[in-house]
Amino acid sequence: MGPDDNRRDEVRTSWAAMGTDSKKHSGRGFRASLQVKTMAAATIVLVAMSTMIALTVLKITRESVQESYIQTIRTTVDALHAECIKSFEGTPNVDELARLAKNALTREGIVVCAFFNERTEPLTYLSIQSGLRINDIADYVSTSDPDRIQRTSDVELELRPIFVKLGNAAEMISMLKGSLVVGYTVDPMRQQYGALQKKINTCITIVAAVTALIAWLGARTLVRPLRSLIQGTARVSRGEYDVEIKADTGDELQLLAESFNRMAIDIKESHNRLDEQNRNLERVVRSRTRKLQDANEELRSLDKMKDGFLSSISHEFKTPLTSIQAFGEILRDDRHLDEVTRSEFLAIILRESERMTCLVNDVLDLVKIESGEMQFHFTGLRPERLIEQVLENLEPRLKEHQTVVDLEVAPGLPEAHWDHGMISRILQEVVGNAVRFSPSRTRVEISAKAVEEEIELRIRDHGPGIPARDLERVFQKFRQGGDVLTNKPKGTGLGLPICRLIVEHHGGTIRALLPEEGGGVLLEIRLPALPPAAIASAIAPQEPETVTAASMSSDASAPVS
Repeated sequence: MGPDDNRRDEVRTSWAAMGTDSKKHSGRGFRASLQVKTMAAATIVLVAMSTMIALTVLKITRESVQESYIQTIRTTVDALHAECIKSFEGTPNVDELARLAKNALTREGIVVCAFFNERTEPLTYLSIQSGLRINDIADYVSTSDPDRIQRTSDVELELRPIFVKLGNAAEMISMLKGSLVVGYTVDPMRQQYGALQKKINTCITIVAAVTALIAWLGARTLVRPLRSLIQGTARVSRGEYDVEIKADTGDELQLLAESFNRMAIDIKESHNRLDEQNRNLERVVRSRTRKLQDANEELRSLDKMKDGFLSSISHEFKTPLTSIQAFGEILRDDRHLDEVTRSEFLAIILRESERMTCLVNDVLDLVKIESGEMQFHFTGLRPERLIEQVLENLEPRLKEHQTVVDLEVAPGLPEAHWDHGMISRILQEVVGNAVRFSPSRTRVEISAKAVEEEIELRIRDHGPGIPARDLERVFQKFRQGGDVLTNKPKGTGLGLPICRLIVEHHGGTIRALLPEEGGGVLLEIRLPALPPAAIASAIAPQEPETVTAASMSSDASAPVS
């Protein structure tokens, strides 16, 4: 198991632990889904905004109440001012002014009440605010500068000049008779709303901090996995498939990260499969290319063999035809030849004609065997008896060449099912070659024995032999042993190729070997004792069967006539 498989198992395990199989794809089993988190964050933000709005409204209300409080005090001052004008119409009544001042101090927020004449001389002064002197108020009345008072006290002063109307209605004038100074403070209201203001400020600070923290955590929770996904996507687009996004958020972002990891693994596996398929395809293409090249080379070789075959056929036909034509012209033109010379020329013509006949027959047989038109007649026979018959037919040549044959047949040879004529032709060809290529007064050794289910025939001569590189070439068409330039062997060069085709159609093998000692060439033929399996069921005991070469190479199981 590779690292990719381990990663896939981890992804699947985490996926199953989160409860997100095909039936629970809705996200149940998460600690908190992204939707819930989003709704919670939105709710907190809304609560924070509502709280801040409520606090802001409360602050505005406080300021409005404060303004209303100040306006009430000013209304009281207006009423006091209206009452004190009556006291200044004649000689100011100090007692009445004291009464008015005392009543004013009973009102909430009023801490100072003073009356001055037109020369800014105090007539009445009452104060419940420590630290505020009459001289300070007189300076304020004379200068109308409240800065001095504001620097020493938090009392707000209201200066109201007192005018009295004099004369009749037509000549009525207003004369300044004095001044009214009322001092008030907002301390009661401040004391009432001060603690509330502190709480409001504290709540605003806490709500703002909590909102900022939640926004930061939410942004961090959302942005970090998304940034990792963006970076992972960029890496995958560059072909880097070993990407793993870690998002332990327990929500849809983790689901998205797990899906991305699984997708990266699938892409890598698909990429690996594509690479493997490409490599296999390349191997197949190379293999097919080699096969095409080999087939092309084989076609070229066959074309060369065809050209060589035609050239050899032409040459083989040309040689006897030339001899026949030359000696025939001599016999026709020269009527003064003696009988001996004439007989020699006629013998040459006859021999070359026989050679042409053999060549034509061999070519026809070769073509028929290769095309599958040659008929084979399988019948039961004794191998040793077949060898003896072949040697009897070769007896004249053996005596002429003074060659002795050593025949060694192992006892208990089984009966063989061969084509009598075809196997006789093989034996005559190979024994004849052994005699032809051996010096006079030498021996040709022939042996026959059973090897498992086959019969092995060996024919060895004691001639000059052939090079090891030519052991296989002797089975090629028109290839002959010996020096073809200085001592061209007799024959057509088709005998051994025909022998090989016949042996192969019997299901056997034939090969040329170099003996371990003594020189010469050893021909080894191995033939199955029984006929090929394709026709075994159609053979009747002791009765020959006719089988074509085409049927030998097919898989037909029908009886062959």
